[in-house]
Amino acid sequence: VTIISMHPPNFSHENFTIVRITTKKTLLKDLNLFEVNSTTLNAYVADLVENTAETMWEGFKVKDILEEKEKFDAIIIPAFLNEIAYPFLEDFAGVFVSLYSQGAEHYIVSHANETSYTPINPSLDEPYFGEYSLQDKFLYSVSALNNLNVENQGIFPGMENILGMNGYEMDNLAKYRGLSRLNLVDGHFALNGATPLMPKQIEIGTIVARPAGDVPLFVEEFLRAAKGDGIVYVSFGTHTKSSEIPKSFKLSLLTALAQLPYKVLWQYDGMDLDKYDNILLRKIMPQQDILGHPDTRAFISHCSLPAIHEAAYHGVPVLGIPVALDQHRNAARLVEKGLGTVIDWRYATNDSIVNAVVSLLRDQTYSENMKQVSRVIKDQKESPADRAAWW
Repeated sequence: VTIISMHPPNFSHENFTIVRITTKKTLLKDLNLFEVNSTTLNAYVADLVENTAETMWEGFKVKDILEEKEKFDAIIIPAFLNEIAYPFLEDFAGVFVSLYSQGAEHYIVSHANETSYTPINPSLDEPYFGEYSLQDKFLYSVSALNNLNVENQGIFPGMENILGMNGYEMDNLAKYRGLSRLNLVDGHFALNGATPLMPKQIEIGTIVARPAGDVPLFVEEFLRAAKGDGIVYVSFGTHTKSSEIPKSFKLSLLTALAQLPYKVLWQYDGMDLDKYDNILLRKIMPQQDILGHPDTRAFISHCSLPAIHEAAYHGVPVLGIPVALDQHRNAARLVEKGLGTVIDWRYATNDSIVNAVVSLLRDQTYSENMKQVSRVIKDQKESPADRAAWW
């Protein structure tokens, strides 16, 4: 297995050859999602893609691998903004596999030239309401056309120009989309409901989840004082930096957490918060070990897809605080299925946050619903990883 990535795996294996791409930017690393809008995000992504393409093809490592592509039986390319890897598909005799890391979403599914009914699979940045009005369907269709226009007018030309400068004349990257023989979709019916998929589209949702292990000693010592009161875990993910949370909301959240009758574990990468006896702050937390801990009662999350999948796997209800991208849609799905509640960080106060957490935990329906989803996820004849490997 040869892996070309800006984010290579953090473990080694005798069958792995790792080629790391280093760029001046890392996706979303220097972008504050609390301040982003569609215009700034589109411009940032277009700039990032061109930067990555330049770095990838100006070096010799990737070009050397390309010269030996006939030795590969299959090539796996994530479907979202990775067309810079399409030179590998030129006259490739093996199997091309697409990976849909955002789930069955219109913009992604369309990359494989598959039928995707827009009102059922709206774009990842569109809200999700379960049942769609005629107006919703119209707006989703317009959004899908706009996304294609941004891609064709803003992203593809830059990619094609850079590829041409490196000797790869590919003036129509879109034509390679339909060459995929297998599409691995990071979605799960227990969370998404019935989703129309083609025969070659296989769901591998919750592939990121795993059984919980023992928590580190510093967490265990902190939890001993909980005395069965329960744990609330807080994380805004890798890209949504806690240190970039707007000050007013940050103070409201901290004050609210300090008032809770629970122990709070907060993955926080800053050093600017006051300390409270019931709150433990750490830059890195063992998220799945905490979510799988028997005393964990709730997860306060930004609602990225991996975070939702991990919460569902471990059966922990979610208080969603979505910030950007697909997080609003993911949060809306949780509410629709009774797996959690949502608050808008722009208008949240310490009282509203306390009330939201207490309501989530006092109403056992949320916990029971999420535990049922967890049972469904685990009650499969094989794991998502085994399913992906089999296909």
